[in-house]
Amino acid sequence: MNANLEGAIAIYVALAVTLAVWATIAIYLWQISGQARSLRRRLERLARESQQRDKNGPA
Repeated sequence: MNANLEGAIAIYVALAVTLAVWATIAIYLWQISGQARSLRRRLERLARESQQRDKNGPA
């Protein structure tokens, strides 16, 4: 095989691997972001419920 062709193939393989790694990182961060958003909503809801209980006095 031609040396230039082998070098080009190596560059494209490295590019494909790099793209796969970046895509995996992006998907992971997207999932973590969704989990953090869900946790924030849950904590805000619990805080509102706690404030309502405090306003209404002891049960």
